[in-house]
Amino acid sequence: MAAGLRQLGVSASDRIVVLAWFGAARSGAVTVPLGIRQQRPEIAYALKDCSARVLIHEAELADRVPSPTEAPALERRIAVGLRGPDTFEALVGGASGDPPVPVPVGEEDTAAILYTSGTTGRRKGG
Repeated sequence: MAAGLRQLGVSASDRIVVLAWFGAARSGAVTVPLGIRQQRPEIAYALKDCSARVLIHEAELADRVPSPTEAPALERRIAVGLRGPDTFEALVGGASGDPPVPVPVGEEDTAAILYTSGTTGRRKGG
């Protein structure tokens, strides 16, 4: 993804808007962003800790996707940059085009869980 963004002319300090984040929020889901430098055990910990049901990842990071035993709540693994039924392209392309039915979301509802640097142990989601 980084190489592709560079080919598009994106450089340091450029701002990138991620609409998928807001798509998740509009569906009522909670977004949990993780850094691409995290390794499989760290990703597995976060997925298990927050009981994630869906993981969207770049195809190149597939080797870091935890196994079902490492992340038991994880039901779907969606790869960006591949073709097939469990890909981001299929997810977006399969949308009907109709506006989504709004999900009632209140001011107190969680929109995201951000994991800290974990200076006193494992990363903590909050």
